[in-house]
Amino acid sequence: MPARDRRTRTRRRHGGRGRSYSPPPPPRPYRTIPPPPPRYDRRRSRSRSVDYGQRPVYLVRCQENPTPFTPDEDSGERPDGPPQALVRYRAVYKHERTGGIVYQATSTKPLDPPKEESRQVASAFDVVTEYFTVYSPRPVDGWQDRPRYPSVPGTPVAGEDRNFSSRDDDKEGPPKLQVASLKGVRRLEIHSSAIIHALQQVVTYWPGLNLLSPIFFSTEPHIFLVHHLEKLRKFRNDHAPGHTLDLCEKATDVYEHLGLLDDYLEAEVMPGIAIERARHERSFATFEYMWLLFKPGTETLVKFKDDKNRNFVPFWRGGIVHSIDLMTTANDRYWQVKIENLTFDGTAVGKGELTQYIDAFEGESAILDMDMIPADWPGHSENGKPVADVLREKGRQAFRLLLPRCMTSVGKSLEFPYNDVDGLVMVDMRTFYTDQPDERPYVIPKNQIKIGVTDCNCPVCEKRKAAAAVEKPHVEFSELDNLEIGMELTDQMSFLYSSRLYVFHFGSRTWELLDVEDLKKAQFKSEVLDTLVMRPERINMLKALSKKYMRSEDGNEDQRSAFWSADFIENKGKSQIVLLHGKPGVGKTYTAECIAEYTRRPLITLTCADIGTDPEEVELNLEYHFTSARDWGALVLIDEADIYMEKRSSNDLVRNSLVAGILRALEVYEGMLFLTTNRVGAFDDAFTSRIHVKLYYNPLSDSDRQRIWSSFISKLTRERRKDIRVTIGAKEYISGPVIKALDLNGREIRNAFQTAVALAEYEAVRDEEGTIMVEEHHVQQVAEMSREFRLYLNELHKGDEEKRAARAFERLDRWLDGNEVNGSTDRGGGAKDVRVGAERPKR
Repeated sequence: MPARDRRTRTRRRHGGRGRSYSPPPPPRPYRTIPPPPPRYDRRRSRSRSVDYGQRPVYLVRCQENPTPFTPDEDSGERPDGPPQALVRYRAVYKHERTGGIVYQATSTKPLDPPKEESRQVASAFDVVTEYFTVYSPRPVDGWQDRPRYPSVPGTPVAGEDRNFSSRDDDKEGPPKLQVASLKGVRRLEIHSSAIIHALQQVVTYWPGLNLLSPIFFSTEPHIFLVHHLEKLRKFRNDHAPGHTLDLCEKATDVYEHLGLLDDYLEAEVMPGIAIERARHERSFATFEYMWLLFKPGTETLVKFKDDKNRNFVPFWRGGIVHSIDLMTTANDRYWQVKIENLTFDGTAVGKGELTQYIDAFEGESAILDMDMIPADWPGHSENGKPVADVLREKGRQAFRLLLPRCMTSVGKSLEFPYNDVDGLVMVDMRTFYTDQPDERPYVIPKNQIKIGVTDCNCPVCEKRKAAAAVEKPHVEFSELDNLEIGMELTDQMSFLYSSRLYVFHFGSRTWELLDVEDLKKAQFKSEVLDTLVMRPERINMLKALSKKYMRSEDGNEDQRSAFWSADFIENKGKSQIVLLHGKPGVGKTYTAECIAEYTRRPLITLTCADIGTDPEEVELNLEYHFTSARDWGALVLIDEADIYMEKRSSNDLVRNSLVAGILRALEVYEGMLFLTTNRVGAFDDAFTSRIHVKLYYNPLSDSDRQRIWSSFISKLTRERRKDIRVTIGAKEYISGPVIKALDLNGREIRNAFQTAVALAEYEAVRDEEGTIMVEEHHVQQVAEMSREFRLYLNELHKGDEEKRAARAFERLDRWLDGNEVNGSTDRGGGAKDVRVGAERPKR
C-alpha cells in the first residue's frame, strides 16, 4: 500500500473526516535555512530562531535517522573525497514525566559546508539542548497521531504548528503552553571515533568512565572534557599533518575533529573557566565552578568537625577524589564529592570511601576557609608544617601499628564520652572489629574498570596496549589494591591511611579511639618490684617465678624459651597460677602490678563486672579474656577471686556450675594468672590443687608502715619538689605514737597521705621560697577521721576486721610465729609463706 494510503487509513482509524491528507515531506537535513523576516506570518513560516548562548541558530525539522547531505539531483554534482567534519546543533523536547521525545530540530549553523566543495559532510559531535515540557494537546483538524510541538517563550521552533493549538478560541499567535524548563540542558554527543580514540589514550583515571561505546556524552559544564583539554591539545599537536608519530586507523581525522572540539569549548566554556582560574590565583572560588578544584584523582584534604559538640576535636583526613556531582533538590543545591582512602577492616587493607558535601553559597569563598581543600594548595599548614606532610607522617606510623602492639597513651579519647586515656594500651584493630562488628568499615572491591583501553586491534593500538601494561601509570592507583600488613608505604599511601586507631585501655578495660600522635613507646618500670614492703628473699623468689615471662624493653618481644609443662596431656598445665591472700591493704594487688612491670607485660585486671555471674556467661567471658591475654602476652589478675571460687554444695546447682566453668577455663589457660582474696577460707578445695604458688600476707608491722609512709613522701618530693614539700613536724607526727596506734594498712596510708596533700594545696600556705607546705595539722585531721571511723565499725561489729574474719572462718591473721618461721622479730613483716613442718601456735 502506498505511503499516502497508509496515512489516510491511519487517519480514518482515529476518527477523521475521511478526506485524504498527506503532510509535506520534511526538509533535508543540513540544508541552510535563511533567517526569517522581522515580521513573519505564523501560517507561512517554516523556521524560527533559537537562542544558543547569545547566538541565533536556525533550526529545521530532521528525520529520526538523517542521511548525509547530498546536492540536488539536477546539479550533476556527486560526493567526492572523505566526509567533511562539522558540528551539528539540535534542540530536543522531551515529555517531563515519560522522557519521550516530543520534537527535535537540527541545524549545522554556523558550520555550513562551503558551496564550492562537493564532499559529504559528517557530524564530529552534536550540541544538543534538551527541554522538558508538560502539555495537553487538543487537535484542531483531527490529526491525532502526530505529536504537538510545544514552544518555549523566546525560543520559537519551526514546525507545522498550524494544525495544533492549546487555546480555546480561534485567535492567532503562538499557543499558550505549560513549560517546565525555559533554559534547557545542553550536552555534547560525540560521534567521532577519532575524538573517542584520543580520549582513550589521554585518560588515565576517571572512575565509572566507559569509552568503548560508539557515542560519548558530555553534559555542561563538561567537567570531563575541561579537565583533559590540555592533554587533548597535546595529543592533537602530536598528530598534526606531517607528524612522524604512528597513527591509528580510527584517528585519521583526529587533528581536524579535535580542532572542532577545542574551538567549541574555547568559545562556550573556557571564558568562564579563565575567570575562575583568576580567582584561584587569589585563593578564592565560587560554588558553580567548585568542580574545577577537585578533578577525580586529585589528592584532597577533608576536615571533620562538629560545631554542636564543644568536646569534638576537628581533624583532617586525606583522600583521592573519586567523583564530584551537582545535586539539586526543590530547595537546595550542593556538590556531592565521593572520596577514596585507605582503611583496614580487620582482615585486609583496601580502599574505603567517604562522601563530603559542599553547600551552595553566594559570591566568592576563601579556599583556605573551606572544609575541603586540594592537598597541594599553597599556604595550608598547621604549626608551620603543611597538613598533607603531617598526615603522611601520621599515616605511616598508624599503618605500622596494624599488628598488635603494646603502647603508652598520653591523650584523650576522640569519641564520646571523651575519657582521659593514660597508661598502657593495646593497639589491635583486628580484635576490635571482632568485638565490634558494627564498626567494621567497608572495603571497596578491587577496581576492575580498565581506563585508557581501546577496542581497536590495529598494530599501533596493540603496541600501545603492551606499553601501558608495563608502565601502569600511578594515577590508576592500582597499587592500592595490593597492600599487605607490614609493608612500607609510599607517600601517597601514607597520606590516604587514617591516623586514628582503636586501642584497648588496660586501666578502664574499654576500647577507645585515639590519634596515633597520642601513642608513645610502652614504658615499664622494672625497679618498682623493689619497692614492695617485703623481705628481700621473698622479692627474689617472685623475680625467679616471673623471669621466664620477661620481655624486651618495649614490651613486645618475648625473651623466654618455650614453656615446659609437666602435664602429660597436651595443652594443659601451661599456666602459672599464683594465689595472694591476706587481710585488705597489705599489698596483694600491688604485688601483681609490680610483677607486670618487672616482666614488661600489660596486666588485665578482671572483676565481677567483667566476668559476670551466670555460669555460661562466666565461662565465655573468661575464655575471651584469657584468649586476649594470650594474644597480647598480658598477665591476668582476678581481684577478689573468692566470689567465683567458693565451696560447692549439694543443693546449689548454680554455684556448682559456676565453679566447674572456672575450673575448665583454668585448665587450658596459658600464661601467668594472679588470684587475690581476703577470704581464703571460702575457697573450694578443687582450686587449691590447681594453684602453683600460694603467698600469705601477714598484717603490716610498725616498721612496714613507716616504710610505706616514707615511700609516698619520697615520691612527692621526687615529682613535685618545686611545688610542695612535707615539713619536719609532719614527718615527726607520722612516725609518732598516734599514727602507730591507728594500725593503718597500705591502702589507708595512701589515702590518708593523698588527702593531707589535698588539704595543704587547698590552704596554700607557702614558705619563703613559695613552696606549699604539708604540715602536722593536715596529717592530724586525716588521722582523726580515720580513728573515729575505725572505732565506729569496731563497735558496730563487736570487734575489729581481723576478729570478724576469724569468726566467719574466712581468714586467720597473725597465726605464725615470726621468730620461728620468718626469722624476724617483728610481729608482722609483710608477705609470709607456710613452711612444711612449721608448728601452729596455740589459740
